[in-house]
Amino acid sequence: DGDGILSRADIARVVRFVTNTRFADDILDSLMRAADKKGEGQIEYHEFAQWIYNFQVGKFSIEFKPSRISAAKSPPTVAILQEWFAKMDMNCSGAIEYSE
Repeated sequence: DGDGILSRADIARVVRFVTNTRFADDILDSLMRAADKKGEGQIEYHEFAQWIYNFQVGKFSIEFKPSRISAAKSPPTVAILQEWFAKMDMNCSGAIEYSE
């Protein structure tokens, strides 16, 4: 909703959008516990960034497992990625080259 903070409802909307399905409440609760380090019931930007990516080692956080989200089975995600790829592939070669 643009307020800079992710609520449980915001997380539920993102999960529903990315996976094209609704997650059980216990899974959403688990996601919130993992990301909401202060336990405030909301996720601030820095909490979200630290949950997703470990900046000290330059890798995805151990708590975040992106491979569990099957983007290939999510029509909205596939459509967005195809649109993004088409914009990045400026010469329409079917590949994103370094010069692009």
